Amino acid sequence: MRDAIGPVADPGSTASGQLRCIRTVLAAAAMLLLSACGLRLPDPTPYVAGCAISEVAAPPAGEARFFFLSSALPDCRNATLELAAFRHPTLTHGTGLYSWKNPRKPTVAAPREVMPPVLAQHARAQWLAAIDEQMATPEAQGRLLVFIHGYNTTFDEAHEMAARIGALAGEEIPLVLLHWPSRAHPLSYAIDEATVSWAQGPLDEALAELSARADDITVVAHSMGARTAIRSVLSLDSFRRAQPDRVRRIVLASADEDRDRVLRPGGSVDLMLRHKRQILIYSSYRDTPLDLSRRAHGYARLGSTDCQHDILYEKRILGKHGNCHRTAPREGLAPVSTSRIDPADHYDHSDFIEDCRTRADFRAFLRGEPPPPFRINISEGDLVGYEIAPDGLDPDGLCSDNTDPD
Repeated sequence: MRDAIGPVADPGSTASGQLRCIRTVLAAAAMLLLSACGLRLPDPTPYVAGCAISEVAAPPAGEARFFFLSSALPDCRNATLELAAFRHPTLTHGTGLYSWKNPRKPTVAAPREVMPPVLAQHARAQWLAAIDEQMATPEAQGRLLVFIHGYNTTFDEAHEMAARIGALAGEEIPLVLLHWPSRAHPLSYAIDEATVSWAQGPLDEALAELSARADDITVVAHSMGARTAIRSVLSLDSFRRAQPDRVRRIVLASADEDRDRVLRPGGSVDLMLRHKRQILIYSSYRDTPLDLSRRAHGYARLGSTDCQHDILYEKRILGKHGNCHRTAPREGLAPVSTSRIDPADHYDHSDFIEDCRTRADFRAFLRGEPPPPFRINISEGDLVGYEIAPDGLDPDGLCSDNTDPD
């Protein structure tokens, strides 16, 4: 007979309920902390008051030039153009001139350092005309390199990574940085996630416009920028003027995107491969920022090889070292693990640009060359995958003496 005051509570159930309450409180506190990290939104008027449109300048001898399109608030309060960490309704079309601090051949231990750029703002028509002019040179041959940065990244950091990628691809190829205003703070993940989604439309339109002008486009995206890159590439089919087949190579490095959404049958990879393309994906189970992203989203990220949180239950028993970047074979797709690399940045989130062997592999892809021998095939059964072996053969000495493949 049930007691008049109700059933006796199970101690285990009570403890479990208390634990859930504690977790709920901690989650709420974390959200408040994240909200507190948001910067106060400024009045844009003093920021843009001194901004002026200028002609596109050719780079002086010894310097390089990149193009950028930004949805960030331009900041001209100090008589120079900078990009603030806030959204702006008007896009900024610009260029930057930059040089290398140490022009000698770089090494892994002391890579070549990129100097901060001097920025200038241009009218859209002039900006596009300058890109057309550089693509038309005999050296460029209609090629274009587009880079989309990730979360927690300042404009200068995005430029630095873009410049290093441009050097690997070949400095004769025009480089376009598609920039969105990251708050550049580790605790601003939610704000960055919302902002990159807000910036999606203008970035889609930009890639569509560039595809109508270039003959051969390579899109490189890092971290959270991979989401934008995937959606922008897929959106090309919806633009009347766009030429989707001219996006020929795509690199998704440390991609902060749902792994199953991309790799499942009929997922983003299959949709992108409807056009004849080459897609390179770099992943690592040691990627700390992506592990934090997985905790926020609940499931495995594309840039991780960890199997513990895969959507398929039978894969989860493979654990952290299960190489769940491996996937069904597709022509043009190369999923590559960098998990065995000793991370130069201690977070394993930028192997494609920080590690010599991964950088050599990346460079070969950008230039349409065969991968180096230290990219080894670890396919198993009906799943295809590769990894960068830190102890693999290096007959060409690309990294044996710690020299950067330049």
